[in-house]
Amino acid sequence: MAAMAGAAGGQAESIAAPAATAASGASPDKGGTTGQGKVDTAGVQNATFGNDANRKIIKNGDLTVQVENVTIGISRITTVATANGGYILQVKSADQSGEASSATLSFAVPVDHFEIAMQGVREASKKVLSEQASGQDVSQEFVDVQSQIANLEATQARVRTFLDQAKTVDEALKVNAQLSDLEGQINQQKGRLQFLSQRTAFSTITVQLQQIIGPTPTPTAEPTPTPIPWHASDTVQAASSTLRGILQAVAQVGIWLGIVVAPLLLPLIVVLLLVRSLRSRSPRRPRLPPTASGDGPAGPTNP
Repeated sequence: MAAMAGAAGGQAESIAAPAATAASGASPDKGGTTGQGKVDTAGVQNATFGNDANRKIIKNGDLTVQVENVTIGISRITTVATANGGYILQVKSADQSGEASSATLSFAVPVDHFEIAMQGVREASKKVLSEQASGQDVSQEFVDVQSQIANLEATQARVRTFLDQAKTVDEALKVNAQLSDLEGQINQQKGRLQFLSQRTAFSTITVQLQQIIGPTPTPTAEPTPTPIPWHASDTVQAASSTLRGILQAVAQVGIWLGIVVAPLLLPLIVVLLLVRSLRSRSPRRPRLPPTASGDGPAGPTNP
């Protein structure tokens, strides 16, 4: 049992440092693993940075532009993004009176189309107010992350051999704990490497759109009315015109009555006169004296 504990202690010390067995004879200047089990990055850096095309650059662009209509401007810039193999990341707009007056649009395009997309945004706008392009070189970080992943995977392979040599459950649990920790570190570094790869493959362009506001019309001052002076002659002329208009109206009514109404009333007047004349010529009945009782005509009286 004491011998087994000593072996476990030796394994624990080996786990703390990177493995160095089969690669111990590799030469550091050839880009392999060193005698301590670590991957030498000199050869990797020389191979990566030997050509500028292999450099990892994160490009970003920011523009502030004016457009005649914000909604149409968003549509045009979206077309620029899709035409260059990109996609929209975010769109924010501010509405005033039911119509967008400003907006912020972000989109990603392949790094090879960065300048073309920037030119497309300029052409889609009415006026460019400001423009800024920036680049961040992450080539060194990219290589460092690759080296860390290689070192961690080499250590992970070495620790797995310890798992095969474990004699007790406690030893196996300790080795598994080390493997789990290494696996987490490897996944973290791979996630960082994937992020750098995506950010260097696609550039981000952010555009702020502002709608052109026309000049505010200046209100026209209303002229002050000039008082009209009073003249008696004007009053006399106005009164004469009014009287003349009244007389003309009366004359027109008389003419209408004489021409239109009189012929219609003349036959009616003639009929009324004849009826009245006939009544006046017919004899009247004698009126009988009333009886004493007033119930009817009086009868003959006895002598």
